Amino acid sequence: MKPRPHEALSWLAALLLVACAGTAEHEPSFLRRPVSAWARDLRDTEQDEIRQGALQAIRALGPAARGEVDTIATALDASDPTVRRVAALALGAIGPHARAAAPGLVRLLGEDPEPRVRAAAAQALGETELAIAVDPLVAALVGDPDRWVREAAGNALGALGAPACPAVLRVLQRAPRLDVRLACVRALGRMGDGALAAVPALVAVLHERWVGRRAARALGRLGPTATAAIPELSTLLLSDGDAWGRRRAAEALGRIGPAALPSLLDALAVDDGFIRLHAVKAVGAMGPAAASAAPAVARLLADPRPRVRHAASRALLAMGEAAVPALVACIDRPEESARHGAIDTLGRLGRAAKAAVPALARTLHPSSTADLYTRQRAVIALQQLGRDGLGALDALMALMSEEWPRPGWFLRADAAAAVEAMERKAAAAEPVLALLLEDERPEVREAAGEALRAIGSELGEQPDPYADFDLFGDFDEELPGLEPEEAEESPPPERSRRSRPRPARRIG
Repeated sequence: MKPRPHEALSWLAALLLVACAGTAEHEPSFLRRPVSAWARDLRDTEQDEIRQGALQAIRALGPAARGEVDTIATALDASDPTVRRVAALALGAIGPHARAAAPGLVRLLGEDPEPRVRAAAAQALGETELAIAVDPLVAALVGDPDRWVREAAGNALGALGAPACPAVLRVLQRAPRLDVRLACVRALGRMGDGALAAVPALVAVLHERWVGRRAARALGRLGPTATAAIPELSTLLLSDGDAWGRRRAAEALGRIGPAALPSLLDALAVDDGFIRLHAVKAVGAMGPAAASAAPAVARLLADPRPRVRHAASRALLAMGEAAVPALVACIDRPEESARHGAIDTLGRLGRAAKAAVPALARTLHPSSTADLYTRQRAVIALQQLGRDGLGALDALMALMSEEWPRPGWFLRADAAAAVEAMERKAAAAEPVLALLLEDERPEVREAAGEALRAIGSELGEQPDPYADFDLFGDFDEELPGLEPEEAEESPPPERSRRSRPRPARRIG
């Protein structure tokens, strides 16, 4: 008897469960070799290349190889520095499960002669999440002679989070070296909510040229928890100082969230285009939460700088439906860039801009004072709205029926394409589209045919009456002294070398 569909699915599910249960019983493998085989290679061989390969395989397995931590820790005493380095990295890939190897990693960090081994040990200690690793990492950050080891120690302190915050703050306040201070600020930025106590210290260094950039970025990574830094970040943004520092300040204000909107709105009104650009980007980064700033951002669609206008359009697009009223208000503005930017943004919003259909339809009305290109952008926006733009169907039909100056043929073609996007809901446009099948422009005729097919009309299947029209006609027959066949077969005359025109001689 043939099994029923639901019975077959039940058997398939049972087989999958059995297969998964059998897989769980096997130890993890890499390249079809179990982790115990890789550990045996590491333990039983003395060839450095084989031990390196085994450690790389164990590193690729990550936490799944936590049962071999003791075997990996023995490789920390190898004579080859590459083996020691890869062993430290493998322990770091295992993460907190490798805490038993922390003493060996601390010894490598403080005593190994190779900087790359010390850097790998610092990285691994950061992944262990052990508080006992803070002091050795701080010692490496302050006293190691190699720059890359100091940077790795700073990153590891940032990965440890809140337990390392007080020690990093002490180093930031006392260390005179620039690279150490930069590493401290970067570590505080990586701590997230664990660095809440570091906000005053980060604010204190905001106006330093190099450290201030990193401090602003670190405050931005803290997000809404860094609300106390808004006044100083606003002062830095509106200052005449380092351009990168002002940019990082704007980004930080955007990440802090709506609490920073008043400061960013003040920045949108300054004369400096650089400040306006990054302030509007920061507002856009908040998305719908910055809806109250939509009118101020919409005013920047008439900004003299193209980059500011583009950033304002993207910010309004990120706000979504909440930005539609501000965009509709820009359609009737006298500035061409504001009108075009608002209409283009409404089209890109798609269904979220459904409330703007009446305003777009008014732009297409014969009594409107809008120019050809503003009307074209409105038609394209309605095409992007698709079925949601059905409320403008009458305006599109009037546009297709109206006589325009010679360049206006593209309006008829775009209007037909907008009707096509409405599909069968726009069946009332069939008579107007039928008239466009006899238009003098092939682009208009093609768009009308596609629209008729989309609305389900039989007229869309009729052939184009101008399809066989020969633009050149019998041009060859009009050549004097030549027959048509002779004109096609005659090769072009060859010009002799002497008959070629000489280049004009340069005078002076």
